[in-house]
Amino acid sequence: MQPTTVHKTEKNISDKIVESALSIFARKGLSQTTLREIAEQASVSLSVIQYHFRTKEKLYAHCISTTAQKRLEIVQAILKEPATYEEFKQQFRNYILNYFDSLVKDRDYHRILFFETERPSLIAEQVLSDYILPVFLAMKSFIEAAKRKGFVHAHIDSYVAAEAIYGILSNYSKGEYIRRSFFGIDMQDSEYREILVKHLLRFIHQGISTRSIHS
Repeated sequence: MQPTTVHKTEKNISDKIVESALSIFARKGLSQTTLREIAEQASVSLSVIQYHFRTKEKLYAHCISTTAQKRLEIVQAILKEPATYEEFKQQFRNYILNYFDSLVKDRDYHRILFFETERPSLIAEQVLSDYILPVFLAMKSFIEAAKRKGFVHAHIDSYVAAEAIYGILSNYSKGEYIRRSFFGIDMQDSEYREILVKHLLRFIHQGISTRSIHS
């Protein structure tokens, strides 16, 4: 077997373990999950998981940090300093769209993140500090840059505005059960996500922007 084939096989096994682990961690949490459960769902032996990740805690940290790092890189790429007001509006739209797309694609990650931000474990604290806090700071810096350009009202506090926007979006990961059970609404419905983005953009721009959403 060629080295590249071995490497690809190893990665496939690792990805399968992570996918299974995310699913179980999201349902049961770290303390109630066992490596044996993850091994059974991933159809691998316990020793294979221990070879790749050593312990349950290291696997948990890897599951969170891998997705969180990708999210951070995407957000930092989107929230560059806007040159024009049109760029400012488009970047906000891209940020919100990407967040909702992530809620669908990375559902288990967001469930875990919800529990960790409410009552962080020692394992997740470093991940929150390294990857989640910088996402918030990227939004804060984006708003500050927009204020300097005159796109956002001078009296707007960038920290409070970033916290409000971050809080509004993160609440959508918490309300999944209520939306689906009582209103028959699912984030996987792209039409619903598009309507949601339009409404949120209107709320945000009317609250902080120096111009109307239509300008």
